[in-house]
Amino acid sequence: YTNSGCAGLLGCSREEEAGRRPSDILAGPHTDRQTLEYIRSRIASKESYRAEILVYTKAGAPMWISAVVNPISDPEGNLTHILGVYTDITQSKIHEVLHRKVLDAMVNECPIQEVMNVVCREVEKILPDVTASVIGVDTQGRLRPLAAPGLPESLSAFIDGLEAGPMVGACGTAAWSGQPVVTPDIAHDPRWEPYKTPFLALGLRACWSSPIKSNDGKVLGTFALYYRECREPDAFHVRVVDLCLHLCAMALERERTKAHVHKLAYYDTLTGLPNRVMFSGKAEQILLAAAHADSPAAFMFIDIDRFKRVNDTQGHSAGDSLLRDIAQRLTLELRSVDIVARLAGDEFAIVVPDCTADQAADLA
Repeated sequence: YTNSGCAGLLGCSREEEAGRRPSDILAGPHTDRQTLEYIRSRIASKESYRAEILVYTKAGAPMWISAVVNPISDPEGNLTHILGVYTDITQSKIHEVLHRKVLDAMVNECPIQEVMNVVCREVEKILPDVTASVIGVDTQGRLRPLAAPGLPESLSAFIDGLEAGPMVGACGTAAWSGQPVVTPDIAHDPRWEPYKTPFLALGLRACWSSPIKSNDGKVLGTFALYYRECREPDAFHVRVVDLCLHLCAMALERERTKAHVHKLAYYDTLTGLPNRVMFSGKAEQILLAAAHADSPAAFMFIDIDRFKRVNDTQGHSAGDSLLRDIAQRLTLELRSVDIVARLAGDEFAIVVPDCTADQAADLA
């Protein structure tokens, strides 16, 4: 016997359910077989059990349920009935798993790539028929893969640096347009023409990419689901992705805020050079390394003569432009291992490792 609620939940009529085991009705392509065996063993031993398991409706839609089952025996101890109560916990399961694990990673100050890997891995557990990826968008509008644990690194390398645009697959187009892009058939979508080969070689046939947006509407990246068959996302996938977009946006905005705070703390806002605080730390590291290796290092302090006259006669905007030009020229003259900083006003400093006094004089 099943009530109308059970029939509505699973999409089966009582007649269709009669004479069949619940596991025969509920099990689908990605139902955990170990959990099924556990359930059957508990029933065989006449023991109650509670389990959470991914099952499927008659229409094939995946659903997480909480199953509470109690055996009923007659006075002689013979099993006569099994009372089962099934509850759809799909939404709470998604929230519980994703929120807890992603927020834990953020609280523990994990790198953004690791946070996004957590999102993808948990989504792939909830939706075993998909492969997930997260791609960031840099300030130049280029795609920067952040996480795709189910895909080879060669694919991320292939994507890295592509410029977002209207014909750049699903992710590049979603990043460019700020709108979700559904590709039911990668092989025959013109937006995928220059990029489809490595995806098809991996058996990926369809893709759904959604933009990750900040509170002010700026596109920070994309979250994508890949399918191994030509298809569109179903309602269950939409529910999962909605939550993921929120978590990804929160993580990326937090990362952007951290980067901005770090820049304010350690970089000069006018020239973009390290400020006095960062210069002191870097200089100390170079000095310690030089002492350890018994090698020379040079310090140079630069002050701009008559800089005040520029501000007084041409205005502070001209003075600011001059300081930016000087910072750029100093940077171009130095190696990547050298450090140049703006200490204050028109004062700059340079530290040069592996540099003798004569070499420092030539550099000056």
